[in-house]
Amino acid sequence: MSEVVASPGRRVVKLQWIIENKSMSKASIYRAMEHEGFPTAIKLTGRSVGWFLDEVEDWFANRPRGISPCADNDQYQTSAYLTSRPGS
Repeated sequence: MSEVVASPGRRVVKLQWIIENKSMSKASIYRAMEHEGFPTAIKLTGRSVGWFLDEVEDWFANRPRGISPCADNDQYQTSAYLTSRPGS
């Protein structure tokens, strides 16, 4: 995680906001960060992270169609994830 310097005009959202407003689970968010180019979290305090809202919105607007990062069974069914698993 990287340190953040306040940036005028950029809104930072926390994990719970993404979970509630983008219908992603916590596990899906971190998996998307690792495998699908979801924006990297920024450290806000010792135990708190957030994401720049504009980066989150851009990721949702530009991700390949048909990818749902929040399946009910929490399986991440994309080719990048499936091919990155051990034994794939």
